[in-house]
Amino acid sequence: MSSSLRARNTAFRDGSLCKSTGDKNAKTLPDRYKINADFVLGVENAEENSKLVLCKRSTPFRRILWNMDIGSGAITLNSSNGDLAIAPEGHQLRPAVQLLLWTYNFTSARQHWEFDENPGPIVSVVNPQLGITTSASAVGDGTPIG
Repeated sequence: MSSSLRARNTAFRDGSLCKSTGDKNAKTLPDRYKINADFVLGVENAEENSKLVLCKRSTPFRRILWNMDIGSGAITLNSSNGDLAIAPEGHQLRPAVQLLLWTYNFTSARQHWEFDENPGPIVSVVNPQLGITTSASAVGDGTPIG
């Protein structure tokens, strides 16, 4: 539930999870990032107000496939046909806020994200110090994303 300054676990464009600490299953990446390929960015349910969570790669695609629009910065759930996007709970972008699926609003900067590096963290357009991450470096199926 923590959104922190490019914290230890960060979601990447491919939906995989970055981990800055060693992991015997991690892929070789720049020193500051390691990927735990067992988990991806997903949602509890493919519906509005659903929490973003870590999911096993075997999770049904309707909960883990994303459309990432580089031009607008929107990240929408593929199964929603672009209608549901990642947004902070209560539309308040701040540390420790839970991320949810909300109806996509093109004019809401709080629903826009940047992903310049590959691999690299996904950060808020409003405040690049806040990234999509897990709390306390937690990794497991159902771990909240904030």
